[in-house]
Amino acid sequence: MPTAKIARLLTNASPVETTS
Repeated sequence: MPTAKIARLLTNASPVETTS
């Protein structure tokens, strides 16, 4: 599995990142 894909999903799921 592509780690970049997982990292992107985690970033999108992170409320802090979304608020930023």
